[in-house]
Amino acid sequence: MKKGFWSSDWFAGVAYGLVFILVAYVIFSDGFNRTGRAAYDLGMSMTSAAPAPDIAVIAIDDASIQTLGRWPWPRDYHAD
Repeated sequence: MKKGFWSSDWFAGVAYGLVFILVAYVIFSDGFNRTGRAAYDLGMSMTSAAPAPDIAVIAIDDASIQTLGRWPWPRDYHAD
């Protein structure tokens, strides 16, 4: 009786070898985090949403500290 393609010995060996390589990659090379970061970067690069107009950047530099006082500043300063 002739064996089918999916039940041949060489195919099972190749499939098990690929699974072994994939598991070794995930375990030894931090594969999940690297793959997750790459997927996140790809998703962010595919979006073209513009930031909301009411977002403000609060710069904490030497001049601001001299004017407003020591950091952390009260929330009222940020709200204004």
